[in-house]
Amino acid sequence: ADEKSLYLKQIEDLTEQLERHRSGSYEQGAGSLVPAESEQKCVEELDTPSAEGGPATSVTSQNEALQGFKRVEEFFKTKAAAKQEVLKKLNLIVEDEKELNYLLEKKEILQQETTALNDHVSDLNPTQKDMEDKMKTLKKEMRFLDKELGTINQVFRGLQTQRDEYSDKLQSAKNDSNALRQEFDKVSAVYQQRVAKRQRLQV
Repeated sequence: ADEKSLYLKQIEDLTEQLERHRSGSYEQGAGSLVPAESEQKCVEELDTPSAEGGPATSVTSQNEALQGFKRVEEFFKTKAAAKQEVLKKLNLIVEDEKELNYLLEKKEILQQETTALNDHVSDLNPTQKDMEDKMKTLKKEMRFLDKELGTINQVFRGLQTQRDEYSDKLQSAKNDSNALRQEFDKVSAVYQQRVAKRQRLQV
């Protein structure tokens, strides 16, 4: 009898919860995805009089109480599964939103970098023109220096030629000097011989 009373009490509690849910006391949202006909069917089954007559809340059969409890349990399982599915979808939406925000931030950063690069290119344009002008000036100076270098090379080659000529003349002078020294030595030797001969004759 105590076990039967316990089952009846559980059925009454579950029926009361369903009534409150049907009247809108439970919060709406994810559960709204549960088909309304499933909820209505479960409630109608609980409200249907038993075979012995009378409302379902006064059912005295233990099997009917168990069946009613199972139907209510199945209803809440279905409702929980639907809520879980909604949560999964919401999680996907949140993840998509996070990814979208990340992409938007990357887009903003890329736009800023592009703007900065464009500004930098604009700043470089005058600098590039100045560099081109300097290059033209340097080329003119290089051409002038090439001409000067050509002139210097000509003078240097002339000096080399003169040096070679002076070297030849110097060598010729040295040769002449050596020849004169040899001739002087010969004359000196002859002179010494004559002086010695004269001294012998005087004795």
